[in-house]
Amino acid sequence: MKIPLNIRNLELSDINQAMLLEKAAWSHDTQATRVQLEDRLTIFKEGFFGAFTTNEKLIGMASSQIITYSPNDSFKSWETLTSSGWISKTHQPQGNCLHFVSICVHPENHHQGIGKKLNKERLHLAEKLHLKYVLTDTRLPGLSSFLKSNINNLPKDYLAAIKKGEIIEPVVQMYLSLGFQALGLIPDCMKSDEESANFGLAMLKEI
Repeated sequence: MKIPLNIRNLELSDINQAMLLEKAAWSHDTQATRVQLEDRLTIFKEGFFGAFTTNEKLIGMASSQIITYSPNDSFKSWETLTSSGWISKTHQPQGNCLHFVSICVHPENHHQGIGKKLNKERLHLAEKLHLKYVLTDTRLPGLSSFLKSNINNLPKDYLAAIKKGEIIEPVVQMYLSLGFQALGLIPDCMKSDEESANFGLAMLKEI
């Protein structure tokens, strides 16, 4: 059941709630630290959105940065694009592309369209800032199980099955529904993401 939400930029006063959400949404080895969240909020608050209930409980959040992108660029891992989550080292205010750094929704609130609402806010921001591109490196949580199910399975087979609609990867489908295109697989995208076999999927939308 969908619930009324207020989508707004996070404030430093929200950081305790942000940490509780981060711990609820991610395993220990993939969680951002408090200092990393503060870094993302301090460097580019305008790109850090939260989904709050009517009683101001934070149940979803999404952070961003601006980078410089060219269609001729090779696919870069999340670790490289964000300096392992520290956007103070990678944010380029004069760039041409909004990069989606992170997104999470509380497990109790999955399948309520919250992630899509947060992403729409980020897309509106890209338009407001007159950026040319929006880039995300999407997780593939079903990939590890797919590879283990048959020794002949390859990551490219998983991507092909997603494109054909034979496998439903909800996060990828959400981005496709928002107008993103799948560019290609990224090995070692997030090295602690065992569910995705450390792969990511580069996806791009032109504004």
